[in-house]
Amino acid sequence: MLSTMRHKWIDMRLRHKLLLTYLLIGSLAALVSAAFISWGAWNSVRERAEIDALTRAHVIAENSAAGLAFRDADAVADTLNVLRIDKRVRYAAVFDGRGQSFVAIGHADPVTVPGEVASGDWVQRSGDYLDIWAPIRIDRKYFGALIVREDMRGIYQRVASLVGVVLLGLLLAGVMGWLVILRVLPRVLRPLNDLTSLMQQMTQQGNYSYRARTHAHDEVGDLAQSFNRMLDQIECNNQALSDELRQRREVESKLDQLAHYDNVTRLTNRHYFEHRLRGLLLDIRQQGRKVALMFIDLDNFKDVNDTYGHHVGDVLLRSVAERMRNALRAEDEISRLGGDEFALLMTHAGDPPQVELTAQKILKALAQPVHIDGRDIFVGCSIGSVLLPEDTDDFSSALRYADMAMYHAKHLGKNNHQMFKQALLDEHGQRLVLEAELRHALDEGALEMYFQPISKLNDNHVLLGAEALIRWRHPERGLIPPGEFIPLAEETGLIVRIGEWALRTACHEAARWRQQDGQAPLFVSVNLSPRQLSDIHLLSRIQSALDESGLAPERLELELTESILADQSSQAVQVLMRIAELGVRLVLDDFGTGYSSLSYLKHFPIAKLKIDRGFVHELPGNLDDKSICDAVIGLGRSLDVTVLAEGIETREQAELLERMGCQQAQGFFFARPLPASTFREIAA
Repeated sequence: MLSTMRHKWIDMRLRHKLLLTYLLIGSLAALVSAAFISWGAWNSVRERAEIDALTRAHVIAENSAAGLAFRDADAVADTLNVLRIDKRVRYAAVFDGRGQSFVAIGHADPVTVPGEVASGDWVQRSGDYLDIWAPIRIDRKYFGALIVREDMRGIYQRVASLVGVVLLGLLLAGVMGWLVILRVLPRVLRPLNDLTSLMQQMTQQGNYSYRARTHAHDEVGDLAQSFNRMLDQIECNNQALSDELRQRREVESKLDQLAHYDNVTRLTNRHYFEHRLRGLLLDIRQQGRKVALMFIDLDNFKDVNDTYGHHVGDVLLRSVAERMRNALRAEDEISRLGGDEFALLMTHAGDPPQVELTAQKILKALAQPVHIDGRDIFVGCSIGSVLLPEDTDDFSSALRYADMAMYHAKHLGKNNHQMFKQALLDEHGQRLVLEAELRHALDEGALEMYFQPISKLNDNHVLLGAEALIRWRHPERGLIPPGEFIPLAEETGLIVRIGEWALRTACHEAARWRQQDGQAPLFVSVNLSPRQLSDIHLLSRIQSALDESGLAPERLELELTESILADQSSQAVQVLMRIAELGVRLVLDDFGTGYSSLSYLKHFPIAKLKIDRGFVHELPGNLDDKSICDAVIGLGRSLDVTVLAEGIETREQAELLERMGCQQAQGFFFARPLPASTFREIAA
């Protein structure tokens, strides 16, 4: 109940609270005042009555003293009869010194003289009566006692009347105060009511430009001024919040651009593409839509970046993106995944011919050169596509299948479009198995090093060194040649580990070869892959292999292909220069099959040229091959560079190349690749 009353009080209007408070306080004040007045009046009347009674008792006692002393009852009775005049006196009696009643008027129950009377006056209240005892003395000698009993009910009535008058006055004062409060309270509450109305109006309109009017410089006026200051602060905060929200929307817009758009091409990015693809796959399952996903990879874009710089590369990307957008339908969505990779979502794809038509439009759009900084740059693309849900309705599988189809297009010569087929998945699975087996072979030491002798082209065919060749001894397929697993190692990055193993193994093995009498120490030639040249730790790996094996640097040759040297960046030149400074010889392998640029011999410290076996195989009958070999040998002679012919299989080929001036030879005519233990025997 108290809790209910408290909640009602909390929810009560301020006007009613003030009125109720006044009523409670007024009532309490009236009750307290009436109580104090009644108590004061009662004490005052009672004390006055006691004083009067004592005075009369003293007078009667003095007048009765002689009669009591002489035992004159009539005289004492006459004296007591005087009290009959006062109607309040109900009983009066004189007692002798022995406590025996001598004379009495009125009626009362038997009365016993208190012992205290002998010492002085004694006042005793009993119910509605007041007993006044006074000693009777003559010359201070105690002769007896006088009792006067007065009725107090008259006094009570007078006090009650007085209290009634007081309460009536208080009631009248309360009513007058109530009327005054009712008259004054609206004026007191008007500023608060105005302030409340103003707050409701601002809340409804959301307009904080209103201000409260100050009626007086009192607490309510202070409240109005504080309210106005609060509104000023709210307006200031609202303005600051508005500015902050505007800035936040701008930042969110920029973040949205950064999160969902590529800052180079202004196409949507990988994050947006993946989110969109997941949504489309959900629509496919629920609505039966048909979607085509294409992966588009620019061909030879890295060469453009490396040759002309990233600025030209960015301009090329923007131009390619614009051309592809113009070639597509409005509902097609193209995104840049990163680097030179793009993804296309055909959200309303039809049959495979429609997908093929879109791919051909892209290929045609990119077939024309892009004119940048006064030069025409050609760039094609390889496209792989997958149909959803015909091929798959799984997110990860869709990405993987499109990527497999795109790489299949690259393997078929680039600049073409291939659609995903189940056969690609089988082939890819085989590659994954082969990759796992290759990693296991590298961890378990299943790779072996073979050495093919390199001889001097003269009558004695003196052994000069050997080329280190890797073989993989497979537990089921037997000995696998490098042509079957080295390309896979290049793609997966395992070539770096394999290359480091080959370098260390070849150096340790060559250090065990004995020097033949009168001959220079045998050298070992190790192939260097493009991935290894980009390894920042290549120099330290070479130095470590030499230091650990104790092999002299001049006994190590590193074979490079022309594709490696096509990257004429300053970093590649510096790396090869530092390798040459170590004393290691650099060999240009398969010379004549690639770009065959003479600038390689100018920019790079090449010590030897290897004529590719393709130019030796048909000697001496093929005159074109003969002319090419003769030109390469002549070039080496002019530049003071050693020339080695590989792939020699007949005596006629060896004799012809010797007559041309070729210094070194390698091939089955001299020896096939040999296990390390066998080569050590012939090198002894």
